[in-house]
This record gives sequence, structure tokens and C-alpha cells, in this order.
Amino acid sequence: MMTPGTEDPFLPDFVRTSNRVANRLSIGLKEVDVARSIDWAQALMAQGVAEEYGLGATSLEDAYIRLTGGREQEVA
Repeated sequence: MMTPGTEDPFLPDFVRTSNRVANRLSIGLKEVDVARSIDWAQALMAQGVAEEYGLGATSLEDAYIRLTGGREQEVA
């Protein structure tokens, strides 16, 4: 969850996909990059850019959001 009023953060090279709807930013990554993603999320929180983070498998809600709203970017 991004802090209200913040811009999209810089996305590290391990981010494969991203989707932001309002203040919720979801990213896709490989399992091997989980530890790096946690470090990145904690850094965003320390900077005041993010309020919280969670880690989990892609859910039905994630798929619904991707299909119905927001913008999604494929990161090269």
C-alpha cells in the first residue's frame, strides 16, 4: 500500500509486472527474488513512500483487479 499522494516508486530490475490501482501497488516477481523484494519494500516504508506491504501468491482478487481496472505495465 503506497502512501496517499505518492508517485509510483522506481521499480527494481527483478519486478516482472506491476499494477497500481489507487494506493495499491502489486508486483509480479520470481520466487528467487522474494528476499530482495522484501528489502525493497522495507526501504520504501522507511522513506515514507509505502505504508505497508504483504507477500503472497497471486489471488483471485489480484486477477480481478488486473482485468477490471487500473493500469498494468510489463517491465522489460
